[in-house]
Amino acid sequence: MAFAKSSKTALVVAGLGFGVALGVAAGTLVIAPNMDGTAAVGSSNSEALREEHRSLLQENKEIQAQSDSADTLVNELSADAIRDSLTDRDVAIIAAGDASENDVAGVRDKLNAAGAIDSGTITLTNEFLHPDGADKLKSIVANVLPAGAELDEQDLSAGRHTGQALAAALLRNPDTTEPLASPEDRGALLQALREAGFLDYEDGTILPAQAVVVVMGKGGGEYYHDNLVAFANSLNEAGSYSVLAGNLQAVGEGGVIDTLRQEAADEDDAEAISTVDSINRDFSQLAVVLAVVEQLEGGSGAYGASEAADTAAPPLP
Repeated sequence: MAFAKSSKTALVVAGLGFGVALGVAAGTLVIAPNMDGTAAVGSSNSEALREEHRSLLQENKEIQAQSDSADTLVNELSADAIRDSLTDRDVAIIAAGDASENDVAGVRDKLNAAGAIDSGTITLTNEFLHPDGADKLKSIVANVLPAGAELDEQDLSAGRHTGQALAAALLRNPDTTEPLASPEDRGALLQALREAGFLDYEDGTILPAQAVVVVMGKGGGEYYHDNLVAFANSLNEAGSYSVLAGNLQAVGEGGVIDTLRQEAADEDDAEAISTVDSINRDFSQLAVVLAVVEQLEGGSGAYGASEAADTAAPPLP
């Protein structure tokens, strides 16, 4: 039986590497096909370029099919690989407004497979990360702040203050595992923010959490970027074991994941937020679970398919 388990683990690892390689290849072909030269309409080069384009599209189709198959393999085998790795650990998800519902559901399914306790999912609306709502958002936070929580007096951004307030409302004390806020204080803040249109959640589903996964899409403008970075950092500073995951585009220069990775590298901080790119792929959703496990054990890293990632995923437990 030990051999069977190790064989499955090896297959998951192989699937991770295969899926990442194929995913990057497919993405490269779609984003930047190699079509040298410029053809004038009616020139002899025109038909050659069209044929090259058709060939590239067919090659991309084949690579995409292989990548999807690799993801299917990872998805089928990962449940055994991560089973019980998060037993009795409560994990919340906070989804930015541009996060895909499928990606959020995929992350939650993987967390469930690992045995994590579902502490609920909070969706930040588009208004949450839009400058027009900043003053109103900060006013609500200041007036419904959980007992004992403090707001930064130097960084007055909405992302910073809201991150500190939600950290105080949602998290457990990392030393004692006791909730930082009472149910009444937690409910008051969440309800006020929901009634104002800044976030959404299902009643009765939000419970104290030891770890938080923030799921985003590809990102937005400067305000989105600055406030989501500040928000995520505030969660992590409050003692949360934090992972932020998003699309591959969020790794581009000036993207949220790019910034968080640069900050972690500059500070050489083992307790930094872990980041995972390519969250629309099954191997990255598996990497999120493994990153939560690693966070709870005192480590962090950068994972996914981009060149800036350390590797595809943390080691299997």
